[in-house]
Amino acid sequence: MTIGKKNSQPSGRVDNMAPWGYRRRITNITLILCAAGVGYIIGWGQDNLLHRAVAEALVALYGAVVLGYIDLE
Repeated sequence: MTIGKKNSQPSGRVDNMAPWGYRRRITNITLILCAAGVGYIIGWGQDNLLHRAVAEALVALYGAVVLGYIDLE
């Protein structure tokens, strides 16, 4: 008798997750786009409240992706 999810591994991860190469590719693309957006705003963006908010959101997304990719267990 199994308690919990039907396809769960001992670490709690589900068997039907995407392959690691695909996940890593999406992670790298997201990080590159975040860095490009912040770089564009720093280099050519106007100094206004909208661009500051977008830059802060991109940095927060960058941090969330990195922390989500690292296994903290």
